Formats: sequence, C-alpha cells, structure tokens
Amino acid sequence: MSTKLLYFLLGLGLGLCSWWVTDRVLAYRFNAHYENQMARYDTQGFLDEEPQLDVEKLLDLALTDARTGTSTTIRAASDKVLFVNLWATWCNPCILEMPSIARLKELRGDSTAFFLISNEEPDRVREFATNDDSPLPFYHYDLDGSGLETIAGQAIPRTFIIYNARVILDHVGSAPWDSEKVLAIIDGLLASEPEKQ
Repeated sequence: MSTKLLYFLLGLGLGLCSWWVTDRVLAYRFNAHYENQMARYDTQGFLDEEPQLDVEKLLDLALTDARTGTSTTIRAASDKVLFVNLWATWCNPCILEMPSIARLKELRGDSTAFFLISNEEPDRVREFATNDDSPLPFYHYDLDGSGLETIAGQAIPRTFIIYNARVILDHVGSAPWDSEKVLAIIDGLLASEPEKQ
C-alpha cells in the first residue's frame, strides 16, 4: 500500500470519526435543551421568562405559501394552537426534524395550524416545497424591510408553540415534535380553551 493512500485513508478515518463525535455531541446538546424545555413546561406551565420574540410582529408577518402562492399571516389562524418553525433548505437539523413535524400534523392537524417559514429566496423555498411530498405547509415571508431575524433572532431551526398570542414553548434546535410530551402540551392547551379570552 502506498504512503499517499495510507495517509488518505487515515485522514478519511479521522474525518469520519470527528464528524460522528461532533454529530453525537450536537444531538446530545439539542436533546438536553429540548428535555429542559419540556421539564420547565411540566413544572411551570408557561415560560418563566419572556422569550426574545416579538409575538405581535410574528403573527402579522406577511407570508406566502410556497406551493400555492397564496398570501396569509399567522394571525389568520390564531384561533388554533400555532406551531411556527423557522428553517432553511440548507439546514440539516431543520430537514431532520421535518418527519416528526409531519407526524405531529397528522396527529393534531385539526386543532393546530402549522407554519414552516424560511427567509430564503422564494424560488428556492418553492423548489424545496414542490419536491417535498410531506403534508407540511412551507412559507416564505415577504421581504418588506422588516427581516424575520429582527423578530425572532437568527438561530435555526427554531420552533414556537403559541396559543392565544402567548409563547408556550420556544425551542432552538432539532427535536422530536411528535413526542408524547408535545402532544400533551397541545392537548392541555385545547382542554383549557373555555378559558381563552
């Protein structure tokens, strides 16, 4: 075996090991954050601090359905539990969590409105949505000078569960959105609907 080939294989092996370790560490970190958010909800209900989010601006953000071209806002569905996910086509953690979001939509789609929002060019989001066979509704927001980053920050994937114009859950990172804990949160909100003002 030649020395160049040996160095190549050694470098490849080290690269794969580094990638695997990094992937595991990030997955652990994201899962730990997710579990922490769930534990906080279990013990305190609503978030105990105001998230860095302008809820009113987010609800009124002008969105365009990437498949149909229809314009809407999140507020148009504010009589439901709102599941708002900020994502991008180049973001692997965003793509990895989409199957669990799709399953959540299948389980709670009647009572929950889903908004998967990207700030990328409309053509790129449209192409992704067209090639994706999931039931997820993909949106891009209209570039009117008020960037989504100024409303909700830059981290993605970032997911909000909002009810009655109040943030119930704010999570940064990929997560298993079809988990029993998330279902219980949504069911608990719906059970309290008579109290909604």
